[in-house]
Amino acid sequence: LVALEKAGLELSATLIADAKIDKCKTLQIYERLANAAKANNDLPRAGYWLALASEQSTGEAKFRLALEAAQLLRHSDVSRALELVQNIAHTPPHNPEAVYLCAELWVEQGNLPEAETLLDLLHPRERETQRWWETLLRLHYATHADYAEDLRLWNSRSEFQEDASAETVVYVCAVLGQRGEFDKAFALSQSRLEQDSLEPFLRCRLLEMRATFYHLQGC
Repeated sequence: LVALEKAGLELSATLIADAKIDKCKTLQIYERLANAAKANNDLPRAGYWLALASEQSTGEAKFRLALEAAQLLRHSDVSRALELVQNIAHTPPHNPEAVYLCAELWVEQGNLPEAETLLDLLHPRERETQRWWETLLRLHYATHADYAEDLRLWNSRSEFQEDASAETVVYVCAVLGQRGEFDKAFALSQSRLEQDSLEPFLRCRLLEMRATFYHLQGC
């Protein structure tokens, strides 16, 4: 396993496949490799192994592994993440986390009608949850050039703002920047940059955005 952890992904997968190990043992190896990658904060690698693990599983375990893999791959391989999560999102009872993730990925891909269709699959009670509010914010940002309305939506649920995901904060900071409210954008982005758990991809997005805002201010 140590050798597989250090080898390239395609080579490691080929070695495992060529070993002709039974499905149960193969599943265990994939999960152990995924856990090792997560311990090293290598989320794309962990997602890769969990995606393969899902192919060795059935039923609820297959859905669970595929969903976790999609979550880990969402910033590094959107197409693969969508491939993994679509079936879960469209299968009754429509796992809310899968539906939200799939909708958000479609927003990022520019397929806004598909994102809206997915959200309609959810139970009406979901409309009162933080995840619904955050997904609605991203969808509105992508479909309307109405930054005042984006901020109205952001401020409509102040109780959710402190725990808003870094992805949502990126969108809100962009809106604040478009409106010239740079001080608010700096304060909001800084609150997330201070979190050690912030994913490298999102940290880069926020830092790049802050650099752009400084440039626009002539700094």
